[in-house]
Amino acid sequence: MNFKLLLKTSALAVCFISFFALSDATAQNFISDGATADYNATCGAVIRMKSNSSAIQNINTANLGSSANVIPGVVDWAGNGGAQTVQGLYYSLLYTSGSSTKNVEDGVFVMGGACATFLPGYDDLATYPYYATGGDRTYAGTFTYGSSDPQNIFPETTGSSGTDYNILALTGGGTKTILGADDVGTAVNIDSDAGTTLAVVGELYTGTGTSTLDGDVEFNDVNAELIVGTGPVDFNGDVDVNSGTISAATGAGEVTIGATSTLTLGGDDSILDFADNTNLTITGDIINSGNGLNLFFACLSTVTYDGTQNPQLVMPTLTSNPYGNLVLTGGAKRGDAASNYANDVFLCNNFALTGGNFDMFTNTGTLTMQAVAGTAIYGGGPGNEEVVGSMARTMDAAAGSYTFNNRNTTIDLDADANNPTLATIEMRPGQGSSMGAWDGARDVNRSVNLTHNAANDFDMELAVGYLFSEGPGAWAAPNTQASIRFHEGNGPDDEKIGTGQVYNRTAAAGADLGQVSLAGILRAAAQALPNDIDRFASGNDVILRAGPTTFYTVDDGRWTNPNTWDEGTQPSSLDDTELRHMVYVGIDGPFAGTIGGADNTAANNTLAESDHYGTDAAARTINIASGYANASLVIGNEDNPASYIFSTSFASGSSFLNNNTNAPGAAFPYAIAKASAAKANFNGLWLINSLGAGTPGFGTYQIENTGTINNEGVIEVGE
Repeated sequence: MNFKLLLKTSALAVCFISFFALSDATAQNFISDGATADYNATCGAVIRMKSNSSAIQNINTANLGSSANVIPGVVDWAGNGGAQTVQGLYYSLLYTSGSSTKNVEDGVFVMGGACATFLPGYDDLATYPYYATGGDRTYAGTFTYGSSDPQNIFPETTGSSGTDYNILALTGGGTKTILGADDVGTAVNIDSDAGTTLAVVGELYTGTGTSTLDGDVEFNDVNAELIVGTGPVDFNGDVDVNSGTISAATGAGEVTIGATSTLTLGGDDSILDFADNTNLTITGDIINSGNGLNLFFACLSTVTYDGTQNPQLVMPTLTSNPYGNLVLTGGAKRGDAASNYANDVFLCNNFALTGGNFDMFTNTGTLTMQAVAGTAIYGGGPGNEEVVGSMARTMDAAAGSYTFNNRNTTIDLDADANNPTLATIEMRPGQGSSMGAWDGARDVNRSVNLTHNAANDFDMELAVGYLFSEGPGAWAAPNTQASIRFHEGNGPDDEKIGTGQVYNRTAAAGADLGQVSLAGILRAAAQALPNDIDRFASGNDVILRAGPTTFYTVDDGRWTNPNTWDEGTQPSSLDDTELRHMVYVGIDGPFAGTIGGADNTAANNTLAESDHYGTDAAARTINIASGYANASLVIGNEDNPASYIFSTSFASGSSFLNNNTNAPGAAFPYAIAKASAAKANFNGLWLINSLGAGTPGFGTYQIENTGTINNEGVIEVGE
């Protein structure tokens, strides 16, 4: 039957009343007519809409069920058989019953809160302002819980009732709660307004659309869980996981912690669980007060920090519970200080950094990449971003190239069972003075320390990136980027690193990183220096030093043969030299066990010194070292011009030092045929006059001799 407010007295009105009585008998509607129509009800009073065709109607400016005139009490859509439409109106309390399928329209607003008493059969409304029984339900458009009072959300999910809410909106400012053991699902999305808190004690399933939660969200039970659907979920209010889980299965939508949001994990049972091929983006902040075992990121998941805070803090992780892929972009980042576990950041796949440096030094943590095949990308490839502090890489016995703190800092390994399984580089731009052997006049102002866990010999190629602002712009000649080399530092002591390989260099310019690299570096067992120039000990510093240096011999051979020297090239008149092997001048190889070959070829020991140096000196100083068998300089007269003087350039003190006290093996004067010569014949300095027509000559400013000098030519001393 109809509820009508039609008060008319004319005969015409009587006709209208008769007409409505006939037509409304089939419609069975609740009609409000005019501005004076008023419906009042206690919070427990019920309008029960029994017919499947029933509707609540407004005519002549009546507005029952609008935002300005919420229907008081309870409206029960109670149709049986077939389908009944639940109108999109503003309800205080909403109930469905009866066997008919309830098709819930777009625009349903449930605005009621607590009510003290209910009529028999409606007690569930004491818990939920909307409650559904009876037939199945379908939802179109948006269903809104909009009260300023607390409201519990009726559990509607595919798994339990055969349907989800379509779009669920939470407004009004009152806390909206999903109770324990309740499941709430949305086919499309859930949205909340700022100032409206969602408290999850049960389970919430999002859908295929973008869910935007501008209000705060709380998880308050160990069984509380957000299960992310295929659509994105954007949190713009704070998210407090006091206890519970945010989980995303493979293929779930991206979860974003917005710029105005802080995700707080309150304890050990506050869990993040992200499967492969999922994404968590943190634009705001994240705080973990758990023990680190509450983080589950599959190796193919990605966590992105893209906030513009200066710096944005990056949550630490454990070796057992690492990130999958870690992407840092949008500005400076810093490893956070964890409250209940170490400050390290572990990831089991790839790393990318762009838009600013990542500071792992301030909070004394280490960034560790656990995947041997993991990639470290800076700025998408050509970037100059850096990890400041410690960065570690897992390695194995296979050949591989590993990028460390910046794009130009790498370690390359050959296939070797002795390779380390972990190496760490601590790098601090602008902090060279922290290394005891650092020289501010010619060293790159950058602290570099390398550790590894290899127990046996292996070799590596090390490359280190640096900036122009870290020294090159202020160095005085002859210190240049083209002369930067590695030195090994241990406290105040240092030693040059030379392996017989050529240094490769790329000059820094502007804000672009430069690079120095050297192959063939071997393992030293002890950190104390000296430990052989071709070796490096784990735990020592790597100093980038410019300017002239000391060239060390690494093999017997001719002076002009690059393979004779630790840098794979010949020394210049600016460089000091230390001879630890037999080195000869003016003799065409082969000689004394060294190779020969095509003439005028440096690697064949056949390039004449006069052709390489012209009138320049061959070195600044020459030191024949002590403690090395057959360390010697043998100057012959075979292929340099008769007037050629092999010379040094230093003119302020001792420029030639013979510290080899071992006696030569051959008699003086030298009378052994060239083909029969052996390096055992020589120690110290020997000028031989029997191999050619010219006169061997050597010129130097000052000589200090503690061994043997055998002279069959001319030694010029002084200027």
